[in-house]
Amino acid sequence: MDLGVKSLAVLSNHKEFAAVQPLRKSLSKLRRLQRKLARSEKGSKNRVKVVLAIGELHRKIFNYRQNALHQLTNYLTTSFSRIVIEDLNVSGLLKNGKLSRCIADVGFYEFRRQLMYKA
Repeated sequence: MDLGVKSLAVLSNHKEFAAVQPLRKSLSKLRRLQRKLARSEKGSKNRVKVVLAIGELHRKIFNYRQNALHQLTNYLTTSFSRIVIEDLNVSGLLKNGKLSRCIADVGFYEFRRQLMYKA
């Protein structure tokens, strides 16, 4: 199995699974909320509401990513008896300033972790 940014996993039988990238899809909403937070007055109730909205958005992003990874790892462990995945230096890849957000958004480590405990 080959891991990547555009397609999360490409199997040896050429089946391709697209990367979900939930952060990229909700980045404009997150930017808008954080801009609203920066403009709000410290200690106000509206600021607390915006902080809660930002937390809720981050939770939705996390849940969306987790669900996609769980579905893919579940498919892989039930369909194949032997799974070999590419060994990536994710911390080294995250040092690339232009690709770090995309790489972090895909969730390589979480994918590997789920695959290890399910297999």
